[in-house]
Amino acid sequence: MRLRALAVSAVLVPALVTLSACAAGTSNQSNSSDTGTSSSSTTGQTDTATTSTSAPTTTSSPVPAGPEIPADTAVAAPVARDAMPQATGTFGEKPTITVPKTAAPQSLQRVILSEGDGPQSKAGDTVVVNYLGQVWGGQEFDNSYDRKAVFTTQIGVARPQVVAGWNVGLQGVKQGSRVLLSFPAWDGYGAAGSPPKIPGGASLIFVIDVVGVYATNAAADLTATPQDIPAGWPTASGKLGEVPTITVPKSLPDPAQPGVTLVAKGHGAPAQAGDVLVQYVATAWDGSQTQQSWPDPTGKNPQAGTGPQAFPLSSSSPFAALVGVPIGSRVLMRTPANSTNGVPSVAWVIDLITQLDVAPASATTSSAG
Repeated sequence: MRLRALAVSAVLVPALVTLSACAAGTSNQSNSSDTGTSSSSTTGQTDTATTSTSAPTTTSSPVPAGPEIPADTAVAAPVARDAMPQATGTFGEKPTITVPKTAAPQSLQRVILSEGDGPQSKAGDTVVVNYLGQVWGGQEFDNSYDRKAVFTTQIGVARPQVVAGWNVGLQGVKQGSRVLLSFPAWDGYGAAGSPPKIPGGASLIFVIDVVGVYATNAAADLTATPQDIPAGWPTASGKLGEVPTITVPKSLPDPAQPGVTLVAKGHGAPAQAGDVLVQYVATAWDGSQTQQSWPDPTGKNPQAGTGPQAFPLSSSSPFAALVGVPIGSRVLMRTPANSTNGVPSVAWVIDLITQLDVAPASATTSSAG
């Protein structure tokens, strides 16, 4: 799927690769990618996903749908099971979908193919999934299994990152579950579709493995071991599990090189090149602005985020120094100013929540101290 840019201002950070996301959940969404990612995403996003180049065909006429048909707000009462698609394979395996010859149900349908025993998702949570998408009566148009990279998105939010069928249908599902979703065009890509692979008015089928469920206040390991911050670094205050505060002494010169030092050492495996899920606070070195992924329950902080974000760890990423840091850690990170794009020096406090996926390329050496 196409990638969605971070909610971090370009004034603080250059364009970054982050969470992949399906379309925003409106029935007349932009056709900017095979899975319909809104073209209004932050400028500078990078698409690292590989999608199929074969256009799907549909064996039945698409159902007319347009903006006048509102998206569903709840999963509908189930139709007969033989009126729904079947899926082979177990959790974690790429499924094969068999579609009945009957017409697609004109409602948001959900079948729990196998139920996990992890936390149950709710509105506002971030879910990490693998998925396969197929047009009802047509062909597969996208899947994450072949890419060996999970998909991460927030669900049940007023400004959806994904189509309504996902935004609604993935609420109330336990971590570790395999779920089948079927929904009409008004819960997907509407009358326009997402050519060439998703025809206008097409009903869609997804088989989704819910790999992880994370609350908006997900954080580093609460039992992480506190570390002494070396001289020459900003300070980080605040309890683990809570929003940290960064203080950059006025006498501290801007960093010449990026780097990381531990605030509290987690007990997980070392972070690898790929993608990690994090919470962060970032402040310009001169204190002129601060942003965060952590939500603000009071609604008074305009720089607050909506919950965990995905950070890319690669040699070309500003977060390359995080490679090798134990998952579960809270770290201080510094990034130098970039005169080319006007990005100032930035001080970060980052909670490494989990490793989302591992890149096939060699990992970057960490500078954690």
